[in-house]
Amino acid sequence: MRVAVHNHYEFITRDGYLFKNQNSDVGHNLLKPWNDLYKLCQSTGIELYTLDQVDPMILDLVIYMDRPRPEPDVPGASKVLILYEPELILPDNWDAAYHDQFSRVLTWNDKLCLQKKYEKHNFTVDWEDRLPCECSRGDFFTNKLAVMIQTAKNIPGSLYEKRIELIQWFKDNAIFDFDLYGRGWDIRTIPFYKGTTSNKLATYANYKFAITFENTDKDIGYISEKILDAFMAGTVPVYWGAPNVQDHIPPECFIDMRNFKDFKELHQFLRDMDYTTYCGYLEAIDSFIRSERA
Repeated sequence: MRVAVHNHYEFITRDGYLFKNQNSDVGHNLLKPWNDLYKLCQSTGIELYTLDQVDPMILDLVIYMDRPRPEPDVPGASKVLILYEPELILPDNWDAAYHDQFSRVLTWNDKLCLQKKYEKHNFTVDWEDRLPCECSRGDFFTNKLAVMIQTAKNIPGSLYEKRIELIQWFKDNAIFDFDLYGRGWDIRTIPFYKGTTSNKLATYANYKFAITFENTDKDIGYISEKILDAFMAGTVPVYWGAPNVQDHIPPECFIDMRNFKDFKELHQFLRDMDYTTYCGYLEAIDSFIRSERA
């Protein structure tokens, strides 16, 4: 059997990239599931390629990771679609007529999964590959308050606008309590910008709190790697995203940004938190990771 994978973001599926590289600067081991799948296919006689590595005419199956543009011509092959990006980022990802050409559609979208042909597909993490979910009293008093690791994406109507507001608030009010990592930010205007990181978990571990805002807070079930990476680092996340996040993750595991009227109130809450309360969050995170629910 010959199978090809093709991502909307073509560099991920160029020359077998996602089969050879585990890490991404915005997500810890984000591609490791594809590394593992490649090894499994090799051991079972399935030939797995990226679309640029094989003649499309000989394929039995093609897996699209989000809707590609332009869409490749793969005649004769069965097709599976995995929907990762929300509608706000890739609107034509969510064209129901487009979905009709696929035998299966995998998605995080809880509403769509109630329909035939759609199957629930969460962002995948390897829970065993994590840092200890603990914090010594010394680290609690020496670790910096908060960090955000995000790519700069200026998308009107998205939570990117809230990220900008948060960055500006810390710039104006608490410059020493916050650091920013990620691609695309303007180093000239952000005094606490630290560039990119090669190890997201190790970076998170130097902070008490990780700001984990999704791209959108409108989509039911859209929980990306952002909050999960904070869990994996043993860092308490401040989350803003899926309106039904508590259907999937216990509320005692994270700080819900929706509970605060503004960033000043959030900052005060984070600054005032004592060691015992903080460890309570870490214990809840560790219990969740060890549970069947995770």
